[in-house]
Amino acid sequence: MGLDVVLLGQRGAQIGLLEIAEPLHRAIFTTAYWGSCHRLRRLRDYYRTNLRLTGEDVRALAQELASIRRYIDPQQHAALDALATALSDERVCAVAIAGD
Repeated sequence: MGLDVVLLGQRGAQIGLLEIAEPLHRAIFTTAYWGSCHRLRRLRDYYRTNLRLTGEDVRALAQELASIRRYIDPQQHAALDALATALSDERVCAVAIAGD
């Protein structure tokens, strides 16, 4: 089971649900580059993640994901791109990310 990513719009209404699957999580965190990404660091512990981001932090996470793309396994590029694109959607006001 992956990390659940709930996309929230205005007034906290759910507008989407994504998953950071274990292969994508592994691809991100087996690189050395993620350590310089403030928001990504908060997702490192796969089983203890319980995070809520709002506003500019959501956009910053999307930018951090895009910035590490060149460092991760190319087989995970599509999943990474889908996540970064979803987080960049202007309708998304907040995200809640939770692990097992």
